[in-house]
Amino acid sequence: MSAAHDQEYFCDGVTEELISALAATKDLRVVARTSSFAFKGKSLDIHEIGRELRADAIVEGSVRRSGGDLRITAQLIRVSDGYHLWAKSYDRKAQDVLAVEQEIAELITTTLRRQISAAATGTQREAASINLEAHDYYLLGRYHWNHFEPGELLKAIEYFEKAIALDPNSSMAYSGLADAYSYLIDMDFLPASEILPKARAAADRALALNPNSAEAHTARGLVAHELEWDQRSARQHFLRAIELNPNYAYGIHWYAHFLEFTGHLEEAAVQMERALANDPLARLYTFDLAMIHYRMHHFDQAMKGVDRAQALEPEYFLLDMARGMITEARRGPSEALAFYRKANERMQGSPASLSVLARAEALAGDAIAARGHLAALKKSAATSYVPDWMLALIEYALNNPVAGRVDLRKSVKTHSGLLVWMKSTALFDRIRSDPQGKELIDQIGGPASE
Repeated sequence: MSAAHDQEYFCDGVTEELISALAATKDLRVVARTSSFAFKGKSLDIHEIGRELRADAIVEGSVRRSGGDLRITAQLIRVSDGYHLWAKSYDRKAQDVLAVEQEIAELITTTLRRQISAAATGTQREAASINLEAHDYYLLGRYHWNHFEPGELLKAIEYFEKAIALDPNSSMAYSGLADAYSYLIDMDFLPASEILPKARAAADRALALNPNSAEAHTARGLVAHELEWDQRSARQHFLRAIELNPNYAYGIHWYAHFLEFTGHLEEAAVQMERALANDPLARLYTFDLAMIHYRMHHFDQAMKGVDRAQALEPEYFLLDMARGMITEARRGPSEALAFYRKANERMQGSPASLSVLARAEALAGDAIAARGHLAALKKSAATSYVPDWMLALIEYALNNPVAGRVDLRKSVKTHSGLLVWMKSTALFDRIRSDPQGKELIDQIGGPASE
């Protein structure tokens, strides 16, 4: 859908909410946000778009807002012959936007599927009448959240909190807030001890307000999986989210990560492919599938997957890190150094990139460089957040297991964010070879729930 430039966030939000409403219909496959938005602002033939998305029908339209007035036009086009199956314009008050979205979704599903139950399209929607200013802040929050970068996530939190202040009963805003907090911890941008209580409270409130929200269950599952290390609860919430919305690619992708943690790599790959089928142009799922192949020692597939992720998002900050990890698994740390150095440059000397580089330097025989980076990280830790497990990587590579165990124990105690994903990678092999280090690694994430 198109809009005036200064209303881009609003149009993006309306489009995303319409996608969510359609995706709740269990007998429709609905292409998710990232892939749909890849064609925003481009003048492409309907047949070409349909081929790229593997879609039989396309919804296109426009959103215009002037003060408190709203005009939405939408049309449903069959890809095979360009025939307009349905079209309509809506002139409403802006606070009725959710009701318009629901009406559009119901008309589309009725057109495409003659037998649609009322429950199938309405399980996740909140009240039709909204606080317009709060909804604006929510849409701005999602707009920034979708960039998945630290600064953008902090902006998203600010907007979600403003939305909640104006509308304390918005399950959507609380789900967004929980997602943003959780992703900050997931990537170890901030300490879990600081963020976990906020993420948990937001997810719990989202569920209390709307127990039938796939977004809320996914947010609560993520908190349980990566932050609380309660895998039984995580599994229940992820499966419930998928039951409520089988097309919710983000929720399916987190269930895939849960399966990855439990060691069910084949099934994890299947679920990540399922997420990708719902959002075929999503860098997030493309990259994460590549890293599942890395864990499975399918290194050629993993490297090709990283290449596909780069084609979708050339500046993604983890591309060189992933190539380094794959190359190290194939040919050893010396061969991976060039990629790790590029990753450190791309990530501007972050604790994560510098620690992985220093570890590889130590294993490749350059202990002087590794010690220099270790000293720099320890100095940084005095004034900013440096996860202790990153120091442990270097200490172990420098044959200092006692110091390494001290550092790793601190991160295990505080449930440091990236540990759940990192524990089974080859980066932890040196720690795993130490019986006491392995005992600490085995504690990460808590007991796996089957």
